[in-house]
Amino acid sequence: MPSAISEQSGTDTESTKCFLRLRFARAPHEIFACAYLDTRNRLIELAELFRGTIDGCSVHPRVVAQHALTVGAGACILVHNHPSGDPTPSMADIRITQRIKPARAPVG
Repeated sequence: MPSAISEQSGTDTESTKCFLRLRFARAPHEIFACAYLDTRNRLIELAELFRGTIDGCSVHPRVVAQHALTVGAGACILVHNHPSGDPTPSMADIRITQRIKPARAPVG
């Protein structure tokens, strides 16, 4: 997949954020995606795992971890847009991030 992420080592945080912001900013509904990276932080796959409505999205940590195993990821970047344009994390955003963290332990 040619993208700003795949052409870099993954260390350029600002370029990665810019690419992901541009990729998901105009979606009319919430999307939860993962950028799955190899052990050298190169993009393996940018996967849209869940789609929601204009103000919410159901996310299942098990699916995030299963897909990481399927593609052989060494790391991942969690991606979530807000169609409202306000990037402030909601309590639901914070809770799902806290639920995903323990799900990564069994996969290393």
